[in-house]
Amino acid sequence: MNYTRISTIIVALMPWLLLFSRAGADIAMSAVGLVFLLHSYRTKDWGWCRQNLSKIIFFMWILFILISPFAENNASISMGRALAWGRHPLFFLGCIHWLLRDIKNLKIVGFSCLAALFYSGSNIFFQYVTGFSFEGNPIQGNHSSGQRLTGGFAMPKIGIFIARILFPILAVLYVLRPNKKFSALILLLVLPLILITGERTASILSLFALAIVGFCLFMVQPNLRRIVLLSGVISLVALGALYATQPVIQKRTDFLIEQVSNYPQSYYGQLTIASLAMGRDNLLTGVGLQNFRYVCPEYIENKTVHYCNLHSHNIYMELFSETGLLGLLALIFMVYYLLKEPLAGLKGDKNQQFVAALALAGLAINFFPLQASQSFFSNWPAILLWFGVALSISSVICAQIALSSNKTSINEKE
Repeated sequence: MNYTRISTIIVALMPWLLLFSRAGADIAMSAVGLVFLLHSYRTKDWGWCRQNLSKIIFFMWILFILISPFAENNASISMGRALAWGRHPLFFLGCIHWLLRDIKNLKIVGFSCLAALFYSGSNIFFQYVTGFSFEGNPIQGNHSSGQRLTGGFAMPKIGIFIARILFPILAVLYVLRPNKKFSALILLLVLPLILITGERTASILSLFALAIVGFCLFMVQPNLRRIVLLSGVISLVALGALYATQPVIQKRTDFLIEQVSNYPQSYYGQLTIASLAMGRDNLLTGVGLQNFRYVCPEYIENKTVHYCNLHSHNIYMELFSETGLLGLLALIFMVYYLLKEPLAGLKGDKNQQFVAALALAGLAINFFPLQASQSFFSNWPAILLWFGVALSISSVICAQIALSSNKTSINEKE
């Protein structure tokens, strides 16, 4: 068994490692990135380094390292986080430029992801019905404050786990088996499960991603416009029914409305204000990676905010506060180059357009600028983000390769 096949199997195991072993997922991601560099050295293929997306990623990595000595509180923590950050994009680049350009490899990863999706969804349903997950984890919260499901995790993050990889997995599966009815069936089964987890961010992002898919198909495929509009109406009715009949959804929705209506005084509003103040006061270098937690109390003392947390809970605010204006601009440019591939796919044939719409939805879930999110630098959320992004971009690339190759047919099966 060669190192390419081993690396493919490691990538295929990634959703399972994210479910059961944070350390295992981190080791696996680092290993794939290192083997990708070894592969590039052995094949003398460094062309991927000259692409704009790779350049902006390397610029970000170097920037994080260079600003770390100027961290406001703890330069050693900032430097350690900066040096380690590179393993995430290296994994991503290895997937899109090497491992997942092969349809056979994509098939192995796609079916493993589908199995992980089925397991996670079944676990949510089982916990919702019985009160306990397969692993014996109880539902958190109560009826008065709003219940939150956890699935196989100790904390309520099963919803965001599924939300961040659902649309990228659908994009991959459509490349392997182009059937819109199959994609719709998976969405019909999985989306309600995300909603009943009680995770506001996961629920809103999933619905937003679904709207992006609908909007893209409405714009590029006129023959689907009636179906898209009808699906939108049915979705709104279904959401209304869920809100009226499911207390967990009702409680979390009401709480969200309350938070949004008083955003500046909410926890997330206070973190945004603190982040903007830190970025303004440290425009060139930020306060340093993972230094938000140390500096934020100063802004409580000077009465800028009345609440702090470990990080900004928004990746754009996190980059601005911890890496300065250059870090924020670099992130924006990176997202721009990520979006170029699926946006170009919308100009292809109908199959490419459908894959591109799903991939755009997957990118939106990870990079929508107004969402509350986990840290851009912490290992588990970062691995989840880069894995989902790798699947999204690889699906678009493989759709183009498959459509231009006689080896793989992706003629749609209606």
